[in-house]
Amino acid sequence: MPRLTPSFKIFVPALLLLTLAACQVPKSTPGTASNPGTASPLPLSTPTSSPSPAGQSFLAELDGSQETPQVTTAGFGVASASLNPDKTEFSLNGVVSGLSGAVTGAHIHKGAKGAKGDPVKTVTVTGNRFALTWKSSDSDQPLSKELLDELSKGNLYLNLHTQAQADGEIRGQLLASTGKDFAVLLEGDQEVPTTKSGASGSARISLNAAQTEATISAAFVNLSGPATGAHLHKAAKGANGAVVKDLQIQGNRLSGTWRKTDATQPLTAALLQDLLQGNLYLNVHSKAYPAGEIRGQVSN
Repeated sequence: MPRLTPSFKIFVPALLLLTLAACQVPKSTPGTASNPGTASPLPLSTPTSSPSPAGQSFLAELDGSQETPQVTTAGFGVASASLNPDKTEFSLNGVVSGLSGAVTGAHIHKGAKGAKGDPVKTVTVTGNRFALTWKSSDSDQPLSKELLDELSKGNLYLNLHTQAQADGEIRGQLLASTGKDFAVLLEGDQEVPTTKSGASGSARISLNAAQTEATISAAFVNLSGPATGAHLHKAAKGANGAVVKDLQIQGNRLSGTWRKTDATQPLTAALLQDLLQGNLYLNVHSKAYPAGEIRGQVSN
């Protein structure tokens, strides 16, 4: 067997030491003003997505008293709208009832409360409902930065025109809302079973930002007789359910405030979820229709 030379005996331990040093995890060295030091590499982490920012909500209640000059009409409308976080798209949905005739035109106008202004966007009307999707990229009547500024100041209003009131029969300013709003159409076709009533109504339900209080306002026309009762019921569309909140009636108007802290019929956590999930409906009763003459599902 060959004998190891002295130089080879020295080389082997040195090689082992170099190998072990290469396998060591580098340590951090403290930094100074002249030497920032070194740091051990950190393990890679999986990126997490942050929640999308919320958009802004708007609400408009339309009636003849807001027209300039005022218009005497039974017409009443409600619109809920939202602006996306990028402020590039404005979506609006609304309902109307009690007008003197069919809607001949619907627009968003530029003008402060009590002042008239030019139309800046046409709104689509189908029967008793109206809707709009307004984008900054629209080739016609785009949602410009100037109009966004007017919207934020409350200087845009919704106007519905009829043959009898060519300048506008009902109007409502688009105002920022801090909570969640619902526009509800009341009609006999939504009753279970359906009714042949020619009555109709419009309602607004607004939930505050803390989701502890809901306010309700509504108007109806052409009921077969005086309203004998008005309530919020718990049931999905197409089904009947129990009363969960009584509403006040004054002529052809309805109103109510529903709080989490109410001693009777409180807005419980379960009913709040039913409201948000579209499982509540508003029902107006009369002598001719004790189970309900017109009804509207509360949904987005």
